[in-house]
Order: sequence, then structure tokens, then C-alpha cells
Amino acid sequence: MPMLPEITGLTFMPKSHQYILQQGSVSLQLPSVTQLIRFISSEFYNQIDPVTLHKAADRGTRVHETVELIDKDIWTPIDNDITGYIQAYQSWKRDYQPEIVATEWRGYHRTMLYAGTMDKIVRLPNQGEDMAIVDIKTSSTYIPFLVDVQLAGYAQMIESWPGMKIDSTWGLQLKPDGSYKFHRTQELNRMKTYFNMCYALHGAVQREKEA
Repeated sequence: MPMLPEITGLTFMPKSHQYILQQGSVSLQLPSVTQLIRFISSEFYNQIDPVTLHKAADRGTRVHETVELIDKDIWTPIDNDITGYIQAYQSWKRDYQPEIVATEWRGYHRTMLYAGTMDKIVRLPNQGEDMAIVDIKTSSTYIPFLVDVQLAGYAQMIESWPGMKIDSTWGLQLKPDGSYKFHRTQELNRMKTYFNMCYALHGAVQREKEA
């Protein structure tokens, strides 16, 4: 399995959720994968109450943080309201025996200059996959199309680096009752096309704003 590329010069600013790439004396603000696919996500989430979205985002953040510590074999207390999600994650690990290559891996596309942070890059021996991206979701509603386009952006980002090839991408839906569903992206190349449409539309909007 090839080694992941060493990313230098990329800084993530969590409060503003901005990615800054330093290239020599030039600083570039890169759009994120989630920012680029806003044209799709807004269609699904604009009708949801903002308070509900905020609570879900907070819960999701705590699940991600706890899962990261678990993968690093660091003991951490688990909040009562996320216990089921953590149990679901541990069940998935028992069932699929993933080899964790990287967790919360941050990178950017070498030529298209967008950035993102992937939840998990793993090897799935029992699926015959040498390099797979796994995105963890804790929302009650799982939207395959939206998740798959997001994952396609990540896959394309890694594959912009020499020698990199993503075998598959997956959405891991954790549920509060301790169960999970593991969704494999179908037609990844088609999803990359949709992601690139979002990328092109974002570029057109930015050029109009700057005109």
C-alpha cells in the first residue's frame, strides 16, 4: 500500500473553518470540500431548524473526537448522549477489522486547490481494499447522494498526488441505539463528475463576486 503524501504548508483555522495554503511568500485561502458541495447540501438541509442542526453538529463533533481517541488507544470518558454511537463504531471495527491508515487526515488537491479533512483512511482486508476513505455520519437522516459527492471530492483530492489510488469510499452511519450501516459509494466516477460541477459553479460565483 502506498504511503500517504506528506502535506506541508497547509493550515486549518477551526473557528472560521478556513484552509490556508502557504506557497513561498503567497498565502492562498482554499475552499473546502464541504463548502464546494453547498449547492447540494443546501437543498437537503435548508428546511431543518437551525437549533436542531446546531445540536446535531455538536453531537457529531463529540463523536468524532471520541472516535479519534479510541483509534489512538487513548482512554476517554464518553458522554451519555453519544454512548450508542460509540458502541456502533466499536461494533463496526469488530465486524470489518479495518487497519487505520490515518484519522482526521488533512490535505488539498494539487492543481484544483481545494482542501478537506477526511475522517478515516483505512485498509479493509476483508473487502480486498488497500486504500479506502470512510466518512462518519451521526445524523438520523443519511443522504447517500450528498455523502457520495463529498467522498468523491476527497478521493479526487488524494488521487491528485503521485502514486495515489483510492479503491473505494464509504459512509459509516452510526446510530444512537448502537447499530450502524456501512454504505459503499456506487459509481464513484459519476460522483466525481457531480463534485466537479459544484467546483466549477463555485468558481463561477467567485469570479462574479470579484468582477
